[in-house]
Amino acid sequence: MKIFNYKILTSWFQFLRILGKRYDVIFYYPQHFNRTNGENPYFLDFIATCKTHKISYLLIEEPSIESQNPRNKKALAFDMFFLKIWILRKLIPARCFSNFEKREHLVGKIINLSSLGHFRAPVYITISNSMGGVLRGINKKARIFDYQHGIINSKQPGYFFNGEATQLMRCNTKEVLVHGLGFVKPFMLVDAPYYKGKVHPIGTSSIIKPKINRGPHILVAMQIIETENRSQAWFQEQVDLLHEQFVVLEKNKAYKNRIIFIKQHPRSLQRFDMSKLFQFPFVKPYDGSDESKSIGLHVTFFSTTAFEYAAKGIPSLFLFSDLIPEGKTIFEDEYQYPYTAIRTISDWLEKIEGSDSTEIDTIMTNWYQKFYAPYDENLFLKLVNQKCLKIL
Repeated sequence: MKIFNYKILTSWFQFLRILGKRYDVIFYYPQHFNRTNGENPYFLDFIATCKTHKISYLLIEEPSIESQNPRNKKALAFDMFFLKIWILRKLIPARCFSNFEKREHLVGKIINLSSLGHFRAPVYITISNSMGGVLRGINKKARIFDYQHGIINSKQPGYFFNGEATQLMRCNTKEVLVHGLGFVKPFMLVDAPYYKGKVHPIGTSSIIKPKINRGPHILVAMQIIETENRSQAWFQEQVDLLHEQFVVLEKNKAYKNRIIFIKQHPRSLQRFDMSKLFQFPFVKPYDGSDESKSIGLHVTFFSTTAFEYAAKGIPSLFLFSDLIPEGKTIFEDEYQYPYTAIRTISDWLEKIEGSDSTEIDTIMTNWYQKFYAPYDENLFLKLVNQKCLKIL
């Protein structure tokens, strides 16, 4: 583990500045959630509420050597204590505890002592289940919430394992904040006895809504990320499923004056060979031009961009197979996507041309709003046990 001394020194001086202070809420998150401006957008709503209602809070940032994202100047750098936690994990034998989280509790107790109790708070809010056991060790009576940062389904490893809540959630009595009621369902589906009353649809105002001019063209969102632990066959299956669709389009001349834009995943290295898709005259790479933003149909395997397009009333076609089943198992079965009978691009184009566009708009936006609700400030205030609830 590589640690830079100046970062340790910086975090030490920042810690000295909080001596003698106590906080109602502590936000904890890893550095890689920062954006180019150095801020973590996921907590902005919560922090604004804290400021408005004079709720004292501390924002703590966990360092990440691998991350290229900038550090947050508004957060306390956790480098010094993160190093301590890393050392304690190495020194304290795992065999002395019934599970990993029990050892984390002891680590948390030691961190609490070494920080003179300055990281004790009645409420903790984290992202990606960061430091749940350590925080529980710091304060065994606190409420610990994990806030949703991507889509959640019944196979989400941080929340579910072998048909029940994970050890991480159970041992730390963690709760979950989600973007909308639609994301509550997976928790009830897998382990209602544990999660009942612990999953809160708090909403969000940080939804990314792409600027799209509805038009005749089609966007394909690829999910080929060469650095992920996926087989070449899994990548090739995406190309093959799309190729089958394009063959039918070309044969039936269903593409007409439409263009199909292939958009690479943001983390793709663009090294996987997809040349056979570009052999069709109506297929082009996505380049961000006005023309390539004029989309009327979205095609994917299980990308979250399906929600972004639904927000604009634009439907998605999910391609799936035995090798890539998520479009069906997640979006159709769990998320109850409203259009499941339409299986090809050709059929979707026929549907779009033969239907009232208002009907599709309404169905898509209604589905989207089940999963992404506006930020509920009153619920946040209630969860952090504040008496300053706004009058409804």
